[in-house]
Amino acid sequence: MEKRYDVSSKEVSLHFGLALTVFGEDAVRSVLRQTKWDERYSSLLAKLESMEAKVFGISLPGEVVFEIAGRDECLYDFYADPDGIHLYAGARKREWTDPPAAEVLGDKKISAQDALLAYGAVSLFAAVDKGSGLKGEK
Repeated sequence: MEKRYDVSSKEVSLHFGLALTVFGEDAVRSVLRQTKWDERYSSLLAKLESMEAKVFGISLPGEVVFEIAGRDECLYDFYADPDGIHLYAGARKREWTDPPAAEVLGDKKISAQDALLAYGAVSLFAAVDKGSGLKGEK
């Protein structure tokens, strides 16, 4: 049976455009195309298919973002530093064989889903966009 997480109390929802940046279009679209969301989020899915999606300000529910974070198509791996405060992102598909700098510096690789739950969605975006994110960043 699939493991369930309570993401309603976590800060894991993310705007559509930011989700595209953090996870990549393939990961986001592969989850949004799943029929299990059709009934619960029909108006949201309709907006995303319309021109309104170009605005990128449509917020994706936490449970959808959590599922996106678990996809193999995601663009980045995430690394937590030993103090557990800072989060870093490293490209998942790289052209070189050297380990990511975060790993060399002693940071621990964690799954995107674990990073999402522990650090929050904004921290994942900051890690991708600015090079590092902070636990609980808003």
